[in-house]
Amino acid sequence: MKLPRSLRLPKLPNKKDFLCTLGLLLMIVGVCFGVYVGVWLCFIGGIVQVITEIKAEEIVPLNIGFGIFRVVAAGFIGVMTAFFAVIPGYILYKEN
Repeated sequence: MKLPRSLRLPKLPNKKDFLCTLGLLLMIVGVCFGVYVGVWLCFIGGIVQVITEIKAEEIVPLNIGFGIFRVVAAGFIGVMTAFFAVIPGYILYKEN
C-alpha cells in the first residue's frame, strides 16, 4: 500500500551535497569571524585601549604599546583567524 504524497518522508540530500554545503557555510563563518576579530577586537579595541590608557591617572607604557600593537597587527590577526575556518571549508567544498 502506497502512502499519500503528503505523508511520505522528504528525500534526504546525499553526502556530497551536505559536505559541499557544510564547506561553504564554514568558509562564510570563517570570513565573518575573521572580520570580527580583526576589525572589532584588534583594531577598534586597540584604539580604545590606547585612549583609555592615555586618559588614565597612572600611565602604563606597556598597555599603550600593546594597544598600538593590536592596531598594527589587526589585519594579520584577522586573516589568520579566518584561515582556520576557510581552509578546512575550502577543502570540504572542493573535494566534494
